[in-house]
Amino acid sequence: MLVVLGKLVQRFGDGKVRSRAGDGGETERRFRLYGELIAADLSVGFDLSRLAAAAGVTRFQVIRDFHRAAGMTPGQYLRDRRIRAASALIKTDMPLAEIAAATGFADQSHLTRVFKAIKGLSPGAWRAAA
Repeated sequence: MLVVLGKLVQRFGDGKVRSRAGDGGETERRFRLYGELIAADLSVGFDLSRLAAAAGVTRFQVIRDFHRAAGMTPGQYLRDRRIRAASALIKTDMPLAEIAAATGFADQSHLTRVFKAIKGLSPGAWRAAA
């Protein structure tokens, strides 16, 4: 089993995004568009319909595109982007409540709860460690 697992990791474990045969890279193109729309303003509420309309596909295709390109749901992707943005802002002197608002969290406690679940540290401890 370890030999088979090793061969699978060698073949597929390079971290490169692979498009489906016959897709022509459309999944990656749409995924880049989704990423740009999400990154434009993390504080805006997430709407699959808006992403679908921008790419000219259905909401279900948006979900499939996220699974193929990123290996996660759109909600998981958004949460990841918000945490990354918050991590960068926490290294500054910006108050945590303002960071929460700027990155789309409901309030500071929401940021703290999600941040701690993902990073294993509270935002204050993360700031102290940085």
